[in-house]
Amino acid sequence: RFMLGNGTRFGNFALGAVVTLSAGVRGPAGCGIVFRFTSETDYTLAYFDQDGEFGVSRRTGDTFSPGISGVNSPFSTGQHQMLIIANDDVLYYYLDGVLVGMLEETAQYGEIGIAVVNFEPNTTNCTYNNLWLWNWE
Repeated sequence: RFMLGNGTRFGNFALGAVVTLSAGVRGPAGCGIVFRFTSETDYTLAYFDQDGEFGVSRRTGDTFSPGISGVNSPFSTGQHQMLIIANDDVLYYYLDGVLVGMLEETAQYGEIGIAVVNFEPNTTNCTYNNLWLWNWE
């Protein structure tokens, strides 16, 4: 993870980026956006990986909630647009302009950041361009 905003915490927001993933051949690896981060064991992660899997999951302690999950091969390696909208208790996750899932989750203020997601030892490169954030009360 690489946290952004020097500890600034956000509640309602839209966060987008153009993300390019390149990864080695071993195990799934992906790119993500971390938000509602309050500690190393309390945050939400939106991601996509080299196998076309994508999802949003909330970590609390050592437990990851099921959240949003799916598979779509066009969302594999290469360049993709990620967009997360957190509006009160509803999260919206878009990949390449397509709404891939909505999730009801208790609204929480937290930090935001970017992440490389490796499930096995792997060489993974995530490049984030045109990263932007808009927040409201």
